[in-house]
Amino acid sequence: MSGDNPTEEYSIALARINDTLKDYDSLDVLHEIYAIEERKKQNSMEKLRVGVRAQLDGIKTTMQLINLARDETAALGESMKAINESLHTCSQLTSRINLLKSKASDHSQRLSARENFVHITEVPNTAEEIRGLLRNGELLRAHKVFAQLENARDDLLVELHKNRQDAGYEHNVKTIYDYFQCIDELAEKLKAASIHAYIPNVIVKAEFQPHAVVSVLRIVEREEKKDRLCFEEQTRTGIVIKNRPRKWSEEVKALIREFIVDSVFNVFGSYINDHPALSLRDCIKETTTLAIQIYKVKQYVVKCFPPHYDIFNSVVKWTHIEIQKHLEEISNFLVQLDLILDENLSDVEFSTLQSVKNDLFLLYTFSNKAYNEEFLGQFNLGYSFILLDDFILKKIEEKYIIVFERCLKQMACKSIDLFEKLELVNVKRDFNAQLPEVKTVGNKLTSVLPSDLYQLFLGQIGPHKSLRPEFFTKVCGVIANMYAQVAVLIEPLLNSFQRFFQSKLKDADEVEEWNYFYIRRILLLVNITTVLSSHVDESFRTELNNVLRTHHSEEIPFSDTLRIALTNNKNLANKCIVMLYELIAKDLKESYEKLFTQEWIESEENVFGCTLWDTLQDYMRHDLYLMDREYQCAFVVKCWKEFALQYIIALLKIKIPLRTLSERTAFAEKSKEEVNHLSRNLINEVASFSNSNFKSTIESERYDPLQFIVKISEIYECKDVSEVYLVLPSLLSCFPDVPHSILVRLIDYPKLFPNKSAVKTLVENSAKNAKLIEGGSENTIFTSDALTFKAYL
Repeated sequence: MSGDNPTEEYSIALARINDTLKDYDSLDVLHEIYAIEERKKQNSMEKLRVGVRAQLDGIKTTMQLINLARDETAALGESMKAINESLHTCSQLTSRINLLKSKASDHSQRLSARENFVHITEVPNTAEEIRGLLRNGELLRAHKVFAQLENARDDLLVELHKNRQDAGYEHNVKTIYDYFQCIDELAEKLKAASIHAYIPNVIVKAEFQPHAVVSVLRIVEREEKKDRLCFEEQTRTGIVIKNRPRKWSEEVKALIREFIVDSVFNVFGSYINDHPALSLRDCIKETTTLAIQIYKVKQYVVKCFPPHYDIFNSVVKWTHIEIQKHLEEISNFLVQLDLILDENLSDVEFSTLQSVKNDLFLLYTFSNKAYNEEFLGQFNLGYSFILLDDFILKKIEEKYIIVFERCLKQMACKSIDLFEKLELVNVKRDFNAQLPEVKTVGNKLTSVLPSDLYQLFLGQIGPHKSLRPEFFTKVCGVIANMYAQVAVLIEPLLNSFQRFFQSKLKDADEVEEWNYFYIRRILLLVNITTVLSSHVDESFRTELNNVLRTHHSEEIPFSDTLRIALTNNKNLANKCIVMLYELIAKDLKESYEKLFTQEWIESEENVFGCTLWDTLQDYMRHDLYLMDREYQCAFVVKCWKEFALQYIIALLKIKIPLRTLSERTAFAEKSKEEVNHLSRNLINEVASFSNSNFKSTIESERYDPLQFIVKISEIYECKDVSEVYLVLPSLLSCFPDVPHSILVRLIDYPKLFPNKSAVKTLVENSAKNAKLIEGGSENTIFTSDALTFKAYL
């Protein structure tokens, strides 16, 4: 198993045997290993035999192909030899072919000359034949005969041109043109019977007479070919044929263009002259005819015209250009239109303004998305055009915002005017007519006005959603701003109601009845402001932001504008509350006049304070409960301040003697008891509308305006000047903004001080010290009602 020169393979095999038989246990399976190796050897030998056999078959096939190629090469050589021998007999073929060409050319010229001679001799008959064919509508045959006649003339002119140096050349040319002068006449008649008869109305003709249109266009193509041949002949020889080129294809395009110009003019041309009787909406409706026209061009006309006309694209382009031209004129007209934008518009003026607004909106949308989607898109024409550039669109936007804002305000005013007429129905015509009762739902007075206004403003959002984001945001800003001004627009109703009911309340017998109606109307306005405010918080803000976020992927808050809306609503409600108090003030006028008089001194305890409180309660129980709780609370607070104001005014006008300590003490005890009793009732009433924390806050002296009377009464109880020095700082800490002149006047009235200057010095010194007390800078009734006290300073 070993040799002197072992090969590499032998070494590898020996290593494998040693590895396999390194254990004694391997000797038991030696016969199995031998069988496996034997099978591998047989497989290898079989693969080798198959490979050798395949190689032998390939060699055999190759040898057969080589023998076949040798035979074919020999046969090809014999064929080439036979061809070379046959070519020796064709040496004269080229000269014979050239001779044949020359003879054919001579024969063609003679034949052409013969035909031309026939046409020359038969010119009148040929012309009459052409006229007859045209009358019968045989356009192609007529043009064929016409072309033959014209060719005969042109061939004569070409022959003459070859001898143009001859003396009679010009005369001969003129003679030929004169002899064939009917050609120009026939050309015009042919053009009239073909181009002018079919092309101006080519859409209808192509739909119902496509073969006739094709015939006309074939004639035009022949004429175009003749134009090219004449141009080539002119380039080659310099000859100029009269009335060539005719350019009938350009005339075809010009007639189609003219047809489109007229079609677009019929849609938009009369808008400016007939405005505002004719709206842009009517014009845009008519653009359907233009779209149908383009559609028919695509369906019928394109099939008749040769491709190089590109007739469909040309018609779409021309239509677009004409529409663009008219829309630019309309936009300039609307943008420069002088409009009446006064506060009070007549129905005719408002109708005109509304028409301009609608036309501006339609112009804007049609020239962008609507034009491409509804006009061109409805027939899948595959085109997208912008009719107006950004500069013009910007001007339209600016004009639209102005007109839209005025229209929106006018519509809101009309809703409010209608509401006023419904609430005062027939009363102005019939003085004795009764007002309708105000509707109530639960404990609320109701009206359709807030809903109408809300729907009016909210309904303006939807139609503008298709505008581009910046413009849409401006429109929403106008809507939000106008909604914020609704309360301002409603405010004149207060004056209207007041004027009307003041005329009614002059009759003492009907005061109570008309007073009832008057209160109900004012309360209705308060509740309207409440509903409008709820729309601002709950619906309007949400709707605006949702629309902006959904359609333009951004939320643009109108918080500042809508905050103004809430403020305006509150201001209107507060003015209503002031008017309600004026009604109470009329009932309490007599009581106010008796405050701090001798009659007041001699009256039973708290009788005047109870009168004020009972009157307020009477109003609250019978009518004012129909207000929102927030405004009920505001009304009570208003009355509270007014009661305090009347007590202070009564003090300023006091005439009863307070010279002695007993008189001052009796006055102080009575006034304090009455005012404190009234304050407790008011505090409990206000607390019933508010949270518990508010009650503890308002019970403090600085929030109770009636406490000023208590503090003054405490000063009147002082036995001497030294006690006044102790009490006055407490008053100033609660009412730091009380005018010094009023305070001096009230303290000086009992004559506790030797002179007025001493009181003034005391007040000024005490005021300086009071500023160091916390809360001393807070505004009180003397700031809010400064104008009222001015008359008593």
